[in-house]
Amino acid sequence: MRIAYLSNSRIPSDQANSVHVVNMAAALSDLGHDVTLWVYRGTGPTPWSEADDAAGVAAHFGVRSGFGLRYYAQPGIPGSNSIGSIAAAIACRVQSVDLVIGRHPKACSAAALLGLPVAFESHQPLRLYPSTDRLFIDAALKRRVLRRLVTISKPLAGYLRAEVDAKKTAILIAHDAASSVDDLVPRRLGPVDRPQIGYVGHLYAGRGVEVIFALAQRIPEADFHLIGGTPKDVAHWRCVAADLPNVTLTGFMPPVEAAAIRLGCDILLAPYQADASVPGGHVTTEWMSPLKIFEYMAAGKAFIVSDLPVLHEVLSDRRNCLLVPPADIAAWESALRLLLADRGLRDTLGHEAHREFHAKYTWARRAESIIEFAAGR
Repeated sequence: MRIAYLSNSRIPSDQANSVHVVNMAAALSDLGHDVTLWVYRGTGPTPWSEADDAAGVAAHFGVRSGFGLRYYAQPGIPGSNSIGSIAAAIACRVQSVDLVIGRHPKACSAAALLGLPVAFESHQPLRLYPSTDRLFIDAALKRRVLRRLVTISKPLAGYLRAEVDAKKTAILIAHDAASSVDDLVPRRLGPVDRPQIGYVGHLYAGRGVEVIFALAQRIPEADFHLIGGTPKDVAHWRCVAADLPNVTLTGFMPPVEAAAIRLGCDILLAPYQADASVPGGHVTTEWMSPLKIFEYMAAGKAFIVSDLPVLHEVLSDRRNCLLVPPADIAAWESALRLLLADRGLRDTLGHEAHREFHAKYTWARRAESIIEFAAGR
């Protein structure tokens, strides 16, 4: 099947959405489909040759390079985003693609209005999209040509059902996923005689960086590594952690390198707070499905995560992780000390998380479920 994946991501980028769309394109391609991934060209330098963008992108993200890559037109005039979206939809129509999948509200809606079958994936309620995006979405919904929505959690599916005609629009819940890292060589950042505690992700407000620093202060016998973050955020938190010699902030690392570091840690942390947000300022803790969680599961390492209701769709305390109240530092310390003292519990939690990852949360399984959904099966 010829599939166009219309993303709203920039490549290269340090954003989680770029990891998501590249892995989805690769997974769809690995299933035997002819896939073209549409992206915006990033503003920074690329770590690969532009003469071989698709292969370079695949290597950067650690996936097989079976998909094609196309860039949206960006004419640099008012309305260029809409122009590029419509142009991509027209290109899909001209190329007679069999299915459009993606997260780009304008491009996916335009493709549906042109008569193409579309499975549009939304990671937020429709009301939170900018007004011009909503014009495209509303037009497609009104004409009943956008009939397949994919989302990432039960609460978010509930919001979407309230915003569309539930009798005319089907909704699939497909939690996020991760890539297998079983063949990677672990990279340990600290000495073998000191516990290595890891956090991989952005350093935005609500991600719990303060919790990690408090743990570092209370447990000086362990090393804490924070992998990721924008240069501005990293500079800020390095100043805050200046008096914590057991804290290291590396800044952004390519996905493959970050995955090797996860494997080299003894314990991983995900201290989301009640006000965790994404770029743009939207608080997402009610409906999120964080990539981080599935990447931790793929690593097969014990991890501690904030006890947020939406995460119960995937996680269970003392089955595949430890769940603790988000802002209760004493509870975080107790959970971390428990894992440090009990190697058997660490291994049990890590093994079960790893087993569940392979059974349910690979990109291949996610891609299969979306293809079946789009086909009406």
